[in-house]
Amino acid sequence: MESSKRYEYISCVYRHASIPGGGFVTGFVFHPKEKGILYARTDIGGVYRYDFDEKAWISLVDHVTHIGKWKTYPLSIAIDPNHPDWLYVVAGDWKQNYLCRLKDWGEHFEYFPVPAGVNGNVRGGERERGWQSTLWIQG
Repeated sequence: MESSKRYEYISCVYRHASIPGGGFVTGFVFHPKEKGILYARTDIGGVYRYDFDEKAWISLVDHVTHIGKWKTYPLSIAIDPNHPDWLYVVAGDWKQNYLCRLKDWGEHFEYFPVPAGVNGNVRGGERERGWQSTLWIQG
């Protein structure tokens, strides 16, 4: 039996959908030396970089799948004052815990295991002035 129905194919563009509610923005970090560099940390929604030209927040965790959901639980973020394109993120879910270094405005992550449980819903630490070669992490 031949079907008389014809299907029309429509090209689509898939994007992330904004889902309001849940979670909090728990911190903003401006670069101390370079204008136009701003990051936001959320308790369970990842890390974002603000694009001043587009006036929009860019998620740095759009690559995360259900297997790596710990990446969306940042405990703390810190900027390297000597490298404007570097960002440090401590993230985890108590089982998988990492210090993440991003050297390219947040495009790619490098992961270093942290020998302690961390989670975005607890207190964090940041890079302090005067100790620019040391990254402090507080649990």
